[in-house]
Amino acid sequence: FIISVILLSCSGSINKKSSELYLLGADKYNQKDFFNGEFLFEKSFNVDRDNTAALIMAGKCEFFGKKFSEALDTFEKVIKIEPKNISAVIWYSRIALLQNNNIDKAKKYAENILKIDDENISAYIILAQICEMKSEIQKSVDYYERAMLHENEYRVISKKLYNYYMKMNLLDRAKKYKRE
Repeated sequence: FIISVILLSCSGSINKKSSELYLLGADKYNQKDFFNGEFLFEKSFNVDRDNTAALIMAGKCEFFGKKFSEALDTFEKVIKIEPKNISAVIWYSRIALLQNNNIDKAKKYAENILKIDDENISAYIILAQICEMKSEIQKSVDYYERAMLHENEYRVISKKLYNYYMKMNLLDRAKKYKRE
């Protein structure tokens, strides 16, 4: 969410009215007022059709408001505009899995994510879950192992950062990377 706000404020292509509506929608989203948040994010997108961040947030509001089929439609709309938008693809795939709705499309999208980002843990987990649903246990195990491989790489990096920050006596920064 914070990254979206930063991107909105830095982007010259998003107009002021769209940005204002987005920020109002973000406020409603943070208050868990998903109905009004969705309305404001959609309005933001309608003012500026390049503002796909608003459309993604509208889809999240639909999801958390338990409007799953609408959320699927919204994320698919983003994917049509930006086929490589990893956030939209992950959200679409997760909802499709939860709803047992169009598993083949969710699989295709997750595989496409890995073509863009072969370290995307979420894509590996989605593929593992799809294989589980299809009783393809060995494939599922393979995907879970790939996800763990990347998770372990992040743990190693996290441990190194923790140790460096401790050596530099930057305790607040070190806390972020401490693993129990």
